[in-house]
Amino acid sequence: MPIRRTAWACKWKCRKNVDTSRQRMENHEGICFRNPARRACQTCEHFSREQETRYDPNHGGDPGKTDYEIMVQYCEADENINLEEILRCDCELWQPKDGE
Repeated sequence: MPIRRTAWACKWKCRKNVDTSRQRMENHEGICFRNPARRACQTCEHFSREQETRYDPNHGGDPGKTDYEIMVQYCEADENINLEEILRCDCELWQPKDGE
């Protein structure tokens, strides 16, 4: 006979796996990057993500064969902010996205 368990999921819908501990999930929600109170890139109006083709200049005589697609993340408000390595939180430029 199966055992019934209660599971908790993040209310910010960050796709974090569910947890059987309510306290652990509440702790996660407090630091979740989708939580608007964190003022993180993922909930900011200025956050953009696009797919870009990277061209390989060392194609070995077959241009286009070794090119590849990459997802590029950037801040529309300040081009000096590098989001390729790490996303930010508690940003002074943060603006809520439309509809959130």
